[in-house]
Parts: sequence; C-alpha cells; structure tokens
Amino acid sequence: MLYFSYTHSIISFGVLFWVNSSDSIKVLRIQKKIIRIITNLRKRDSYRNIFQIMNIPPFYSQYIFSCLIYITKTTNAYV
Repeated sequence: MLYFSYTHSIISFGVLFWVNSSDSIKVLRIQKKIIRIITNLRKRDSYRNIFQIMNIPPFYSQYIFSCLIYITKTTNAYV
C-alpha cells in the first residue's frame, strides 16, 4: 500500500516520457531500491519474485501497459 500511494503514482505519471530518455535505467534502479527498503531484501536478491508477490509491475512492464491503454483509448484516431 505504501508503494502504490507514493512510488507507483509518480512512476505511472511520466512512464511514457521517461522510457525514451537515457536515464530510464535509473528509474528502474530507484524502483528496485524502494522495494528493497520496503521488503528488507539484500542487493543481490532476485526482484522478479517480489514483483510478482507484491503485484507490482516493473518499470518496463508498466510502460508496455501504459502504451496499450493509450492505444485502446485513441483507436479512433488511428483508423
């Protein structure tokens, strides 16, 4: 709940713009760092299972989802 109230809203707000920048890997690293702090993981632990358990989309998955939502909302513009 803490993650979704603070971090997820900020990441999802600018995901369509941040992915195309050269600093997009920094956003993913910050996302992993926040999850590590919340769950008390070590740096070398795998995040894949934690993302699935906490039902949190990784940064690039969130980008794909945002693109799909954008396309479905604007399908009339493409026809």
